[in-house]
Amino acid sequence: MLTKKQNFFTNTKAKLAEAGSTIDGIKDLSLEEGAAKGLVTELEQAKKDLDAALRNSFDTPGAMQVILRLVRDANIYMNDKSSEPSLPAVEAVARWVTKIVGIFGLDACAQAPYTGLGWAAAGAAAAANLDPQTAVKPYAAAYAKVKADVQALKLSEASIQTLLQQQAPEAEFAELETSGERDVERLALPYLRAASRLRDELRAVVSTLEPTAKQAVLALSDRIRDYDLTELGVQLDDQTDKPSLVKFVPAAKLIVARDEKAALLAEKARQKEEGRCFTWPKTANADLFHSPQSEGEGRRGEVGQG
Repeated sequence: MLTKKQNFFTNTKAKLAEAGSTIDGIKDLSLEEGAAKGLVTELEQAKKDLDAALRNSFDTPGAMQVILRLVRDANIYMNDKSSEPSLPAVEAVARWVTKIVGIFGLDACAQAPYTGLGWAAAGAAAAANLDPQTAVKPYAAAYAKVKADVQALKLSEASIQTLLQQQAPEAEFAELETSGERDVERLALPYLRAASRLRDELRAVVSTLEPTAKQAVLALSDRIRDYDLTELGVQLDDQTDKPSLVKFVPAAKLIVARDEKAALLAEKARQKEEGRCFTWPKTANADLFHSPQSEGEGRRGEVGQG
């Protein structure tokens, strides 16, 4: 149950970050239509069902089922490919679930009045008291490394050169700092989005490159995702015809997933040499480094190559 909530929170925050900022989901809910209106209706029903469960001799298991059912429905809604999800509706669900989880004491790091979104990170309060420049230093360093390594490839593609010249994460960060923002994830996003955009563009142009350059680009693309950002607790979800989603996930979990996949790839290669078929096992972390792109395009979907 906790894993499902964590995934829901992570995906919601990533979608909101992709859209540019969090929104006050409460204001516009009455204007929602279609599937979004259905989700809003389910949220209001969940509030009533939760109240009824708690009035029934404080039926905590029943209350948990109400929350789990709402999270399931919200995930189904977000994963519906037929239309873009309404972020205000999804955010309203996520914030309500966050509040209830906090009230029930399921999030040991949460503090009243539980107005945030998602699990409160351990040490988040201490991190928020850090000087913003200090707090984002690892993310800024990761972007600087990515930028320098992309420049070292000496690619002539106009789209790559435009990003190298025009991206200004330092200015975006400075604006956030001046506004009083102290949430480390939000402060880090300008650097992470800039690094992700460079990687996305590398992947977009790789098919046009000659073999030596292609190999170098694929190796750098893998390294950015699987090492530079993974070790900061940042997961990049590749999307078809869209920018990669930037997600904050515990670094230890991402490292385990990366190492599991590296071991599976090594086993696959070994069995191939022996002329045997290899079947991918299903593991708890199997989807963390999943890419919707075809693995036929070089080594794009592989881990730790080069």
